[in-house]
Amino acid sequence: RQKSIAANMMLNRLFLKMKDQAIYALSEQKTKQIAGYLESIRMEQEFLMTGMFRTNPEEDQTEKILCNIDKLGLKNATVYLFDTPFYFKAKKNTQQFPEYIRLRCVMKGGELYLPSRQNCHVSEIFSRNELSRKCKGYVAFTLFYSKYIYGILLCGLTDDIYNRGDYLALQLSKALYLNDIEKKLEQCSE
Repeated sequence: RQKSIAANMMLNRLFLKMKDQAIYALSEQKTKQIAGYLESIRMEQEFLMTGMFRTNPEEDQTEKILCNIDKLGLKNATVYLFDTPFYFKAKKNTQQFPEYIRLRCVMKGGELYLPSRQNCHVSEIFSRNELSRKCKGYVAFTLFYSKYIYGILLCGLTDDIYNRGDYLALQLSKALYLNDIEKKLEQCSE
């Protein structure tokens, strides 16, 4: 009987130790998640700040926005933009989207590439091979803000993109929209 009491005590201590280790591991994991979340917020703020401030009036702000797209945390993505934003009217069924779109930015394995504005048919963007073949799959987000459609963001599907992809596309769209508003204001003031 004393052996069974000792064995029970030993098992209880073992389970308590396992419970303590599990709690410690969960708290460590949560701390890393929070740190990653805070870092992603900081990078997104930096992306918006660099996209909003123009140092040179003749500078193409779209290029500056695309050069800072890595701050959104995208690892494998492409950005296709229309030559001019498409104004979408929901009530009109006769509207035609532009047939052609330009590849403006590629993120491959976290490395940023800015190709020379390759023009392609909209239907070809999913058959092109700019993105890494290591990705599990891809997801496309329409880049739109207000009633303007700017293009398409094509991303490698990851847990992060699954959770935040719409938000990241919105941030990119917002930066493009603010850039357009600034261009229009400059044209009006001239």
